[in-house]
Amino acid sequence: MDAPDAADHVRFGKNLVIALALFGLTSAAILTWQIQSPIFHTILDTSVFLTAALIALLLWDGSVRTGRPLALFLAIAFAVVAAGELVHTLIALERLSGESAAAAEVRWRAGTWGPTAYILPIGVGMALFLRDAPRRRGRLFALALIGLYAALLVIFQLLPRYSMPALFGISRPTLLGVPLLWAAVAFGYWRQRKTSQVASAVAAGALVMVLAHSFMLFSQPADNPGAIVGTGMVAHFGKIAAEILLLLNLIQIGAADTVRRLQAEAELTHVNLNLEQHIRQRTAALQATNINLQEQIALREEADHRLRQSQANVVQQERLRVLGQMASGIAHDINNAVSPLALHTASLKENETGLSSRMQAYLATVERVTNDVAATMARLREFYREREPLTAMRPFNLNAVVRQTVDLTRARWANMAQQRGATISVRQQLDPQLAPLLGHDNELREMLTNLIFNAVDALPQGGEILLSTSNVAATPPAEPRIRLEVTDNGAGMDEQTVQRCMEPFFTTKGERGTGLGLAMVFGTAKRHGAEIAIESAPGKGTTMRLEFPQAALQEVPAPAPRARLAPEPMRLLIIDDDPFVLDSMKVVLELDEHTVTQVDSGHKGVEIFRAARDRGEMFSAVITDLGMPHMNDTQVARAIKAISPSTPVILLTGWGQRLRMDDDATSDLDAYVDVVLSKPPQLDELREALARLA
Repeated sequence: MDAPDAADHVRFGKNLVIALALFGLTSAAILTWQIQSPIFHTILDTSVFLTAALIALLLWDGSVRTGRPLALFLAIAFAVVAAGELVHTLIALERLSGESAAAAEVRWRAGTWGPTAYILPIGVGMALFLRDAPRRRGRLFALALIGLYAALLVIFQLLPRYSMPALFGISRPTLLGVPLLWAAVAFGYWRQRKTSQVASAVAAGALVMVLAHSFMLFSQPADNPGAIVGTGMVAHFGKIAAEILLLLNLIQIGAADTVRRLQAEAELTHVNLNLEQHIRQRTAALQATNINLQEQIALREEADHRLRQSQANVVQQERLRVLGQMASGIAHDINNAVSPLALHTASLKENETGLSSRMQAYLATVERVTNDVAATMARLREFYREREPLTAMRPFNLNAVVRQTVDLTRARWANMAQQRGATISVRQQLDPQLAPLLGHDNELREMLTNLIFNAVDALPQGGEILLSTSNVAATPPAEPRIRLEVTDNGAGMDEQTVQRCMEPFFTTKGERGTGLGLAMVFGTAKRHGAEIAIESAPGKGTTMRLEFPQAALQEVPAPAPRARLAPEPMRLLIIDDDPFVLDSMKVVLELDEHTVTQVDSGHKGVEIFRAARDRGEMFSAVITDLGMPHMNDTQVARAIKAISPSTPVILLTGWGQRLRMDDDATSDLDAYVDVVLSKPPQLDELREALARLA
């Protein structure tokens, strides 16, 4: 991670100015509003631990790749400090101290700050001193730091946490040496700035550390009436700012190294072009791919949803609408997260023909659960919009859904119950002549999962859960129905609880409950036209009875098996800000013999597309994500169509069917987007779209 040429050094001045400005503004806010809550304190402690651990991992990776001892010793120092910060955080959470939060705050929280405060500048300074030492001394260096930390931990337990304000109002004189040590570290690393970029990065972070630990000298107990509230929080935030500054600087150093390596590879490729004419196109594609930085853009916009009282809706519908607004962004992220799982599972089922029957069953379960997650995310919008028939209901066997759900929830009702010393048995009484049910099997699995979880919660000492299905005959003109019952012999509910248990956010489980499980059951039942009845009494268990109408299933055509489409090999450009989605799409499409170029932002994608056109190497199609920073899907599609109107554009969105329901968004995209596919993408749908556009 060190650059041999000073001219190639990354400049960290702008990062330092931003960090100091952020630290100053945040410090002013903390001191002005006197922010000093235990929760905020714990969040800051956890952040310090996580950033120190990330810096240790990044430095360790740099030392492995470059062989530089300085990065190795710095990684060890930050790893030891991360462990100390973890001890500090866990003690604050009453995991190690065994005391109350108030006692832990004074006795342990203040007592474990000092060792990590001293050990980090000492370790960083010793790393500079040992920068030319053999790497094999790393273990000895680590043991020395651990021993020093243990000694400091004992010493600081014997020293007073706070004292009366003395010179300049200093109330923690035991920490007076920390800013002085950081000042010495900053000076020492600054002197090495011309020979090591890591030294420049550490020097910048050390300056912020000096300011942060200076504030800690004036911190006092929160119950002191004369204390300046918030100085300790300012010190915590300063440590975070310094570590984030160092982390950002190290990332920039790594990025610069990557660029230099890519430039060297490009020059080597240019030299070999005369000898490798037959692979020119592939080499150019690889070169274009390698030029892209492997930086994951982690900008997540949080939606701020305002609560409004509706005069036309009841309180239940208003609460569900607000929940849906908050959950829409979560649905987008979850769909992005399960996309690689869905693609790789479908690819394994197709291409790995030698899998055992057990492994094939496992893959089928993974595929079913992934599809259920996607369907659940699509239903989140129903909390604030009326349901629209996006997908047709299909006949399915309710008995199969019951068996699948029992297997999927076995860890909850069997393993977890046994861990707490309880035994729960699940018994099934399923009618073998049960009529098919018209609906969505994934919704029924989710509903039954919630009912089983509720029954498990009602059996803290163990017991039995009975799942039964049966046909319910009816006298015309009434329609026959299908009955599903979930019965437990647990604690039961009183009449008032039975009347309110279906209300959103109503729960009897305290902080463990969300009050949404039975609300989801109620919504699913109503969508399927089911009637719900609850029989329960305190000490006598509970029976949840649902009766679904039977439909004229013979008139519903079964879905025809979809033949595998195999379009001709194409050159595809994929634009998505999620690296896992990019990698999985590349893998499955290359298995179909397509040539894939992946890009992590809309701006880069348009530039690569334009460059390919100028070289006469047009892409067959472009697949782009819906929501990306800096340049969204509409801008990307418009730019692609402006360059090449005949090139198809496929929109791959994690917002599911919601986009198709939005008339404004649809009208804005119709002129530029040829096909819209939801995440997680189905491999057959993707192939069908490519074959249709080829």
